Amino acid sequence: TPGASAAAASTMAGPVTEDGVQVNTPNIWGPEVTNVSWRALLEQKLGMPGRIAHGNDMWAAANDAIARGGKQRPRYDVSDFIIITVSSGIGSKVVRNGKVDLGVDGLAGEIGHLPILWPEEIIPGRRCGCGRLYCLEAGSSGNSNAYRAKTEPERLWPQVAASPSAKLVETIKKRGVMRVGVSTF
Repeated sequence: TPGASAAAASTMAGPVTEDGVQVNTPNIWGPEVTNVSWRALLEQKLGMPGRIAHGNDMWAAANDAIARGGKQRPRYDVSDFIIITVSSGIGSKVVRNGKVDLGVDGLAGEIGHLPILWPEEIIPGRRCGCGRLYCLEAGSSGNSNAYRAKTEPERLWPQVAASPSAKLVETIKKRGVMRVGVSTF
């Protein structure tokens, strides 16, 4: 039929296999929901071929930045960069030589579950969606900040400003090693 869609595509937060299986998304559904076949569900519900991005939502965002960034005025160099999002979790991808690096398991460049928090940065009673304490997401994601705002609002802003991680970001910004901020392509 003219004008009808021939296929559908979707991306998700968290690791996705090449055959469209969502391995997990602990910050959205919790650690209990694993191995959801999104491609099969998409095809069944829509009655057409489906495609799930092997990388994840950050893979799609990085590819969008590659496609749009070089066309902007002023032009952005999109051959080598890191794209990061902070939402319910923390997602990221690395682009090298104009291509998104997925690594062997689709997780290359993901920083949300790196164990980088100092003991004084741990939010009492709060664990990362993956269950660990020291992940970057456990202390800096939207879910963690919402939890902190509810449980210890009097400590939220002074603690953030004085944290070792905040000091590191400020040092990096001062040295001009990276640009910290929001970009829209």
